[in-house]
Amino acid sequence: MARKKRRTGAKRRKPQKPSPARAPEQTPPAAPKPAPEPKEPRSGLQEPRRKRVVLMDLPYGRIRQWEFGLRRWRGLKVLAAVLVAASLMGFAFGLYGLWHWQTLRALKQQNHELRRELEKTVALKQELQRVEQLRRRILYLMGALSDTSDSAVLLAMARQMDSTEARPRGWPAHGLVTRQFSDLHPGMDIACPVGTPVRATAPGLVAYAGADSLYGKLIILKHPGGYETLYGHLSRILVVPGWRVRRGDIIGFSGNTGISTGPHLHYAIRRQSRYLNPLPFVKDTLTP
Repeated sequence: MARKKRRTGAKRRKPQKPSPARAPEQTPPAAPKPAPEPKEPRSGLQEPRRKRVVLMDLPYGRIRQWEFGLRRWRGLKVLAAVLVAASLMGFAFGLYGLWHWQTLRALKQQNHELRRELEKTVALKQELQRVEQLRRRILYLMGALSDTSDSAVLLAMARQMDSTEARPRGWPAHGLVTRQFSDLHPGMDIACPVGTPVRATAPGLVAYAGADSLYGKLIILKHPGGYETLYGHLSRILVVPGWRVRRGDIIGFSGNTGISTGPHLHYAIRRQSRYLNPLPFVKDTLTP
C-alpha cells in the first residue's frame, strides 16, 4: 500500500520536445556616438544670463516674434520717447502758428477798418472847411462881415495891434539848426524828433493847411503887415484854413513827410512874395 501511494502520489513528467532553433534577429548597427565636448572647468561664479525682450504678434493664426537685447530695447524706448516729444512740439508749434495767423488776420482787418475811418475823417475835415467858407459867405451876405477875404480879416487884426506885435519872432520848435537860409534853400531846417510841438511865431490867419509835393504836410500863416510864415514836413496838422491863431499856439507837430532826409521842421518867412532869412527873426525873442 505504501508503494501504491508513492506511485500514485508521484506525477509522471512528459518528455518535452525540443523547440526549433530560432534565427537570431539582425539589429541595425548603432550610430557612432559623438565625442563628448570637453567641459570647461567650473569657476566659483556662474556667468549671468543676458536678459532679452521678445515681442510677439499673432496675425491670422500665424506667430511672428521679434527678439531684442536689453540694450537695444532701451535704445528703442529712448527713440520712441524722442519721436513722441518731437511730435508734441510740432503740434504745439502748429497751434501757435494757427493762433499767430488768426491774430495777424484780425490785425489786418482792424487796420483796414482804421484806414476807412481815416478816409472818413479826412473827408469830414474837407467838409468842415467847406462849411466854414460857406458860413463866412453867409455872414457876409447878412452884413455881419464887411468882407470875408483874408486881406480884410488881416487888416482888421492890424488895426488892433501895432507893427512890432504882428512881426514873427521866436523859435517855432525846439531843436538844432541843420541848414541855414540860402538862395537855393529859402528857409531854415530845425532838426527835432517826430511829434515835437510846432507853434505859431506871430498872430495871424491860417491861409493853407494840407499836403504839398515838396514840403509834405504844410501850414501857411498870414500875419498883419504882409508877413507869411511856412511850416513844412509836419506829421500832424491841428488847424484848418480860416482859423485865427495867436503867437505861441500849437498848430501842428513836426515830422518827416514830403521830400525829407530826416525828421525836421522847415521854417520860412516871406513878405510880399520875397523870402527872408529867418535867423534874425528867431533870435528876436524880446516881448513888444
